Amino acid sequence: MEYDRIQSKLYSVERSRAEDVSAYEQLSSARRDSLDRIQQALSRVLDRRVTIEFPIGQKSPRILFNGDEIPIDLLGEGMRNTIPWLADLLVRLERIEWADNKRSPFEQDFWLILDEIEESLHPRMQARILPALRDLFPNARIYATTHSPFVVASAGEGTVFRIKPDPKTGRVSGNIEPVRLEPGQSLEWVVSEIFDAPSGFVDEDTQQALDVHDRGIRALRAKQQLDWDGFTKARDFLQKLNE
Repeated sequence: MEYDRIQSKLYSVERSRAEDVSAYEQLSSARRDSLDRIQQALSRVLDRRVTIEFPIGQKSPRILFNGDEIPIDLLGEGMRNTIPWLADLLVRLERIEWADNKRSPFEQDFWLILDEIEESLHPRMQARILPALRDLFPNARIYATTHSPFVVASAGEGTVFRIKPDPKTGRVSGNIEPVRLEPGQSLEWVVSEIFDAPSGFVDEDTQQALDVHDRGIRALRAKQQLDWDGFTKARDFLQKLNE
Protein backbone atom coordinates (compact mmCIF):
# COMPACT_ATOMS: atom_id res chain seq x y z
CA MET A 1 0.00 0.00 0.00
CA GLU A 2 2.87 2.37 0.76
CA TYR A 3 4.50 1.37 -2.53
CA ASP A 4 1.26 2.22 -4.38
CA ARG A 5 1.11 5.57 -2.62
CA ILE A 6 4.67 6.54 -3.54
CA GLN A 7 4.40 5.22 -7.10
CA SER A 8 1.15 7.05 -7.84
CA LYS A 9 2.55 10.24 -6.29
CA LEU A 10 5.58 10.04 -8.58
CA TYR A 11 3.44 9.29 -11.65
CA SER A 12 1.24 12.31 -10.91
CA VAL A 13 4.35 14.51 -11.20
CA GLU A 14 5.62 12.85 -14.36
CA ARG A 15 2.37 12.83 -16.34
CA SER A 16 1.42 15.74 -18.57
CA ARG A 17 -2.30 15.06 -19.13
CA ALA A 18 -4.44 16.71 -16.46
CA GLU A 19 -6.77 13.70 -16.15
CA ASP A 20 -3.80 11.37 -15.55
CA VAL A 21 -2.37 13.71 -12.92
CA SER A 22 -5.73 13.90 -11.15
CA ALA A 23 -6.23 10.11 -11.19
CA TYR A 24 -2.79 9.38 -9.74
CA GLU A 25 -3.14 12.09 -7.11
CA GLN A 26 -6.48 10.59 -6.04
CA LEU A 27 -4.93 7.11 -5.82
CA SER A 28 -2.03 8.43 -3.73
CA SER A 29 -4.45 10.24 -1.39
CA ALA A 30 -6.61 7.11 -1.08
CA ARG A 31 -3.61 4.98 -0.10
CA ARG A 32 -2.55 7.58 2.47
CA ASP A 33 -6.07 7.56 3.92
CA SER A 34 -5.99 3.76 4.09
CA LEU A 35 -2.70 3.75 5.99
CA ASP A 36 -4.05 6.40 8.36
CA ARG A 37 -7.15 4.28 9.04
CA ILE A 38 -4.96 1.27 9.81
CA GLN A 39 -2.87 3.29 12.27
CA GLN A 40 -5.99 4.68 13.95
CA ALA A 41 -7.60 1.23 14.19
CA LEU A 42 -4.49 -0.35 15.73
CA SER A 43 -4.26 2.55 18.17
CA ARG A 44 -7.89 2.16 19.17
CA VAL A 45 -7.78 -1.55 19.87
CA LEU A 46 -4.31 -1.65 21.47
CA ASP A 47 -4.85 1.50 23.57
CA ARG A 48 -1.53 2.90 22.29
CA ARG A 49 -0.69 5.57 19.72
CA VAL A 50 0.51 3.33 16.90
CA THR A 51 2.54 4.91 14.09
CA ILE A 52 3.84 3.09 11.01
CA GLU A 53 6.89 4.48 9.22
CA PHE A 54 8.65 3.30 6.05
CA PRO A 55 12.38 4.10 6.19
CA ILE A 56 14.20 4.38 2.88
CA GLY A 57 16.33 1.30 2.23
CA GLN A 58 14.46 -0.83 4.75
CA LYS A 59 11.91 -3.35 3.47
CA SER A 60 9.99 -3.83 6.69
CA PRO A 61 8.16 -0.89 8.30
CA ARG A 62 8.97 0.62 11.67
CA ILE A 63 6.11 0.37 14.17
CA LEU A 64 6.11 2.93 16.97
CA PHE A 65 4.06 2.66 20.15
CA ASN A 66 3.49 6.04 21.80
CA GLY A 67 6.48 7.31 19.82
CA ASP A 68 8.86 4.51 20.82
CA GLU A 69 9.99 1.85 18.37
CA ILE A 70 9.54 -1.54 20.01
CA PRO A 71 10.39 -4.72 18.09
CA ILE A 72 7.33 -6.94 17.78
CA ASP A 73 9.13 -9.88 19.44
CA LEU A 74 9.71 -7.76 22.57
CA LEU A 75 6.02 -6.96 23.06
CA GLY A 76 3.86 -8.91 25.48
CA GLU A 77 2.34 -12.12 24.14
CA GLY A 78 -1.16 -10.66 23.99
CA MET A 79 0.00 -7.73 21.85
CA ARG A 80 2.03 -10.09 19.64
CA ASN A 81 -1.05 -12.26 19.14
CA THR A 82 -3.40 -9.36 18.44
CA ILE A 83 -1.31 -7.21 16.07
CA PRO A 84 -0.92 -9.86 13.31
CA TRP A 85 -4.58 -10.83 12.92
CA LEU A 86 -5.78 -7.26 13.32
CA ALA A 87 -3.27 -5.86 10.82
CA ASP A 88 -4.09 -8.67 8.39
CA LEU A 89 -7.81 -7.94 8.72
CA LEU A 90 -7.35 -4.20 8.18
CA VAL A 91 -5.21 -4.67 5.07
CA ARG A 92 -7.66 -7.22 3.64
CA LEU A 93 -10.56 -4.78 4.14
CA GLU A 94 -8.62 -2.04 2.37
CA ARG A 95 -7.59 -4.25 -0.57
CA ILE A 96 -10.97 -5.88 -1.28
CA GLU A 97 -12.87 -4.51 -4.27
CA TRP A 98 -16.21 -3.85 -2.59
CA ALA A 99 -19.42 -3.73 -4.62
CA ASP A 100 -20.32 -0.52 -2.79
CA ASN A 101 -17.12 1.45 -3.26
CA LYS A 102 -18.62 4.67 -1.93
CA ARG A 103 -18.51 3.40 1.65
CA SER A 104 -15.36 3.09 3.72
CA PRO A 105 -14.02 -0.50 3.89
CA PHE A 106 -14.59 -0.31 7.65
CA GLU A 107 -18.31 0.41 7.09
CA GLN A 108 -18.95 -2.54 4.77
CA ASP A 109 -21.17 -5.49 5.68
CA PHE A 110 -19.06 -8.57 6.44
CA TRP A 111 -18.75 -11.43 8.89
CA LEU A 112 -15.86 -11.31 11.35
CA ILE A 113 -15.20 -14.69 13.01
CA LEU A 114 -12.68 -14.66 15.87
CA ASP A 115 -11.47 -17.58 18.00
CA GLU A 116 -10.24 -16.97 21.58
CA ILE A 117 -10.32 -13.22 21.08
CA GLU A 118 -8.84 -12.55 24.55
CA GLU A 119 -5.82 -14.86 24.24
CA SER A 120 -2.98 -13.62 26.51
CA LEU A 121 -4.46 -10.11 26.73
CA HIS A 122 -4.42 -8.07 29.94
CA PRO A 123 -7.95 -7.90 31.46
CA ARG A 124 -8.11 -4.18 30.63
CA MET A 125 -7.50 -4.94 26.95
CA GLN A 126 -9.95 -7.86 27.11
CA ALA A 127 -12.61 -5.36 28.16
CA ARG A 128 -11.66 -2.94 25.35
CA ILE A 129 -11.37 -5.16 22.30
CA LEU A 130 -15.03 -5.89 21.48
CA PRO A 131 -16.28 -2.30 21.95
CA ALA A 132 -13.35 -1.06 19.84
CA LEU A 133 -14.12 -3.54 17.05
CA ARG A 134 -17.81 -2.64 17.16
CA ASP A 135 -16.99 1.07 16.78
CA LEU A 136 -14.51 0.38 13.97
CA PHE A 137 -16.83 -1.95 12.05
CA PRO A 138 -20.39 -0.78 12.81
CA ASN A 139 -22.00 -3.00 10.16
CA ALA A 140 -19.98 -6.17 10.74
CA ARG A 141 -21.50 -9.30 12.24
CA ILE A 142 -19.00 -10.36 14.87
CA TYR A 143 -18.86 -13.98 16.06
CA ALA A 144 -16.27 -14.60 18.79
CA THR A 145 -15.39 -17.46 21.11
CA THR A 146 -13.98 -16.57 24.51
CA HIS A 147 -13.27 -17.85 28.01
CA SER A 148 -13.11 -14.30 29.37
CA PRO A 149 -15.93 -12.79 31.44
CA PHE A 150 -14.33 -9.38 30.73
CA VAL A 151 -14.99 -9.85 27.00
CA VAL A 152 -18.60 -10.97 27.53
CA ALA A 153 -19.38 -8.21 30.04
CA SER A 154 -17.91 -5.58 27.71
CA ALA A 155 -20.29 -6.47 24.88
CA GLY A 156 -23.28 -4.67 26.38
CA GLU A 157 -25.55 -6.24 23.77
CA GLY A 158 -25.64 -9.36 21.65
CA THR A 159 -26.24 -13.05 22.24
CA VAL A 160 -24.19 -15.59 24.18
CA PHE A 161 -24.27 -19.36 23.67
CA ARG A 162 -22.87 -21.12 26.74
CA ILE A 163 -20.95 -24.26 25.80
CA LYS A 164 -21.05 -26.47 28.91
CA PRO A 165 -19.90 -30.11 28.76
CA ASP A 166 -21.94 -32.67 30.65
CA PRO A 167 -20.07 -33.41 33.93
CA LYS A 168 -20.60 -37.15 33.44
CA THR A 169 -19.69 -37.55 29.77
CA GLY A 170 -17.49 -34.50 29.23
CA ARG A 171 -19.40 -33.82 26.00
CA VAL A 172 -21.64 -30.98 24.87
CA SER A 173 -25.05 -32.21 23.74
CA GLY A 174 -28.67 -31.17 23.56
CA ASN A 175 -30.20 -27.80 22.79
CA ILE A 176 -28.05 -24.75 23.66
CA GLU A 177 -30.29 -21.84 24.60
CA PRO A 178 -29.08 -18.32 23.71
CA VAL A 179 -28.72 -15.74 26.45
CA ARG A 180 -29.48 -12.15 25.47
CA LEU A 181 -27.00 -9.57 26.76
CA GLU A 182 -28.27 -6.14 27.75
CA PRO A 183 -26.53 -2.90 28.75
CA GLY A 184 -25.86 -2.60 32.46
CA GLN A 185 -25.21 -6.25 33.25
CA SER A 186 -22.26 -6.48 35.62
CA LEU A 187 -19.09 -8.53 35.54
CA GLU A 188 -20.34 -10.41 38.62
CA TRP A 189 -23.55 -11.32 36.76
CA VAL A 190 -21.57 -12.59 33.77
CA VAL A 191 -19.25 -14.67 35.99
CA SER A 192 -22.10 -16.35 37.84
CA GLU A 193 -24.82 -16.57 35.16
CA ILE A 194 -22.82 -17.11 31.97
CA PHE A 195 -19.73 -18.92 33.25
CA ASP A 196 -21.45 -20.64 36.17
CA ALA A 197 -18.58 -19.72 38.49
CA PRO A 198 -18.82 -18.17 41.98
CA SER A 199 -18.31 -14.44 42.10
CA GLY A 200 -16.42 -12.94 45.02
CA PHE A 201 -14.40 -16.14 45.35
CA VAL A 202 -11.29 -16.41 47.54
CA ASP A 203 -8.36 -18.82 47.64
CA GLU A 204 -9.14 -22.49 48.29
CA ASP A 205 -7.63 -22.72 51.80
CA THR A 206 -9.66 -19.74 52.98
CA GLN A 207 -12.83 -21.09 51.37
CA GLN A 208 -12.36 -24.45 53.11
CA ALA A 209 -11.89 -22.71 56.47
CA LEU A 210 -15.03 -20.64 55.84
CA ASP A 211 -16.98 -23.81 55.04
CA VAL A 212 -15.78 -25.56 58.24
CA HIS A 213 -16.60 -22.47 60.31
CA ASP A 214 -20.04 -22.14 58.68
CA ARG A 215 -20.88 -25.79 59.39
CA GLY A 216 -19.76 -25.36 62.98
CA ILE A 217 -21.96 -22.28 63.49
CA ARG A 218 -24.98 -24.10 62.06
CA ALA A 219 -24.29 -27.10 64.36
CA LEU A 220 -24.06 -24.84 67.41
CA ARG A 221 -27.33 -23.13 66.56
CA ALA A 222 -29.01 -26.50 66.11
CA LYS A 223 -27.42 -27.73 69.39
CA GLN A 224 -25.67 -30.56 67.56
CA GLN A 225 -22.27 -32.08 68.12
CA LEU A 226 -19.38 -30.67 66.12
CA ASP A 227 -15.66 -31.15 65.56
CA TRP A 228 -14.36 -28.60 68.07
CA ASP A 229 -10.72 -29.04 67.02
CA GLY A 230 -11.51 -28.41 63.37
CA PHE A 231 -13.86 -25.55 64.22
CA THR A 232 -11.41 -23.70 66.47
CA LYS A 233 -8.53 -24.28 64.01
CA ALA A 234 -10.59 -22.80 61.19
CA ARG A 235 -11.70 -19.90 63.40
CA ASP A 236 -8.11 -19.10 64.43
CA PHE A 237 -7.03 -19.16 60.78
CA LEU A 238 -9.83 -16.82 59.72
CA GLN A 239 -9.29 -14.36 62.59
CA LYS A 240 -5.74 -13.76 61.37
CA LEU A 241 -6.96 -12.67 57.94
CA ASN A 242 -8.01 -9.21 56.81
CA GLU A 243 -11.59 -7.96 56.79
